[in-house]
Amino acid sequence: MNNQFKIFAFTIISTLLASLTGCSNGESNSTSTSNVKDIKPITPTSSQTNSIKYISQDALTAFVKEGFIVVSNKKANRPFNLLHYNKVIAYDYDSENGESNLNIVENNRLVLKIKKQKQLNQKQVDQLTDLLGSNSTYGNTYAFCFVPHLGIVFYYNDKIIMSVSISIGCNFLNSSVPIPATKAKYIEIDKDYKYPAEGFSKKGRLRFILLAKDLKFSI
Repeated sequence: MNNQFKIFAFTIISTLLASLTGCSNGESNSTSTSNVKDIKPITPTSSQTNSIKYISQDALTAFVKEGFIVVSNKKANRPFNLLHYNKVIAYDYDSENGESNLNIVENNRLVLKIKKQKQLNQKQVDQLTDLLGSNSTYGNTYAFCFVPHLGIVFYYNDKIIMSVSISIGCNFLNSSVPIPATKAKYIEIDKDYKYPAEGFSKKGRLRFILLAKDLKFSI
């Protein structure tokens, strides 16, 4: 059985499963398909998509320049303990772009459809980098979609250093700099084939939801 067929077969099996389960600390780095559940995407209601006002590029640029200074979290796991940044800003944005979906940063520029922005204070930065870099944040499958609404951008002064686009509904994130923790655990199709369990664990997903709610962002 070739790998493409195995992935296709696993996709069919996973869509029949009922709920999300995560990998907790102390579990094996491999997760069998029997322990992996389908992730149902969260879709916005019509009231969430109508009458939206987006922040202008001038206002976004000014917000970064006027931001306060934080220090990098040297206790976090890679890559965050090695990043040279002094500001971290969270964005609530619409990623839909025709038939595709955009990351928070495209071609080294913020995307156009940003609804809210909030600079993270030192405590929030430390908590977020611990979350993003922790093996326990990942370890599950993810839905076959990617519709991010939560964007995190690390800056040095006003220069973009790293960006992370988080799709809570699809249980997955995309980072401009590789995060080793996303590949710390694997999902086994069979004894001959496995792939990284890059989806959020149950605990990880909950923490991203709580972060979005704390920032009063959409999910």
